[in-house]
Amino acid sequence: MIVALMVIVIVAILANQRGSRISDSSQITMDQYPRIAAEWQEKRYVPIELGTSISNLVSKMFIYKTTSVAMKQEQALREAVILMITAFHSGGYEDYRRFRTPRTAKINHEKWTDTIAPRLARLEQQSITVPAAPEDALRFDYEMRFGGLGITNFWVGLCKEETEIIIQSTKQDLTPIPQIAMGKKNAGVACPQPTFLFDRNPMDIVKDKGSVTIATVSILIQHSAPDPSFPYVCRFYWDEDSACWIPEGICFSWVSTAGLQRMVDF
Repeated sequence: MIVALMVIVIVAILANQRGSRISDSSQITMDQYPRIAAEWQEKRYVPIELGTSISNLVSKMFIYKTTSVAMKQEQALREAVILMITAFHSGGYEDYRRFRTPRTAKINHEKWTDTIAPRLARLEQQSITVPAAPEDALRFDYEMRFGGLGITNFWVGLCKEETEIIIQSTKQDLTPIPQIAMGKKNAGVACPQPTFLFDRNPMDIVKDKGSVTIATVSILIQHSAPDPSFPYVCRFYWDEDSACWIPEGICFSWVSTAGLQRMVDF
């Protein structure tokens, strides 16, 4: 099944045609994508297995901090990363929601109208009964994606050497996540449109508290065949009022979205 490009927001491809900065301060252009993709496939991956395997992997990840954080914040961040890995490995909707909505959120009306509702309408045209309640319909859509396979067993391996977690505090507007991803080795960058929105975003916290603490997680993932290995950048922000890390956005690098069988949802 070829994934429709309208499902995600595609960014950075034109920038990469001009050449963008990557982590080793060299230039990267589209003709280098195949070489970069090959390097990702050749990396050594640790299998992802539910339960203590994921917890052990995350517990050993080094967290680079440019600002001081409480132990509870660091532990909560590790738990948030565990939830993210679990969600995209198990494929379970409950696991996805535990990662995606650690506090109350509302459905993104724009994504519902432009993407999810038309997708459900196509299922109804195939005489498939779609639940009427929005929350039930949302779950149904998630589980029916990619021919009913969803995201089950999508993330199958993790490259420990290509994992980076950085915590920092800022009073300024946040650097767009696609720009961060483009600053690393990439083969173009794509960002799924968020399904959920929160009533307090990072800049609301800056206005209220004077600054916001963010965590940027960069991780190279091995996917189940036939999809290739490629990296992700996911950013969280700390919400003191709810004492949790809220996922703000996720981007992934890829060679050709037309060649991918599945993609994560956000």
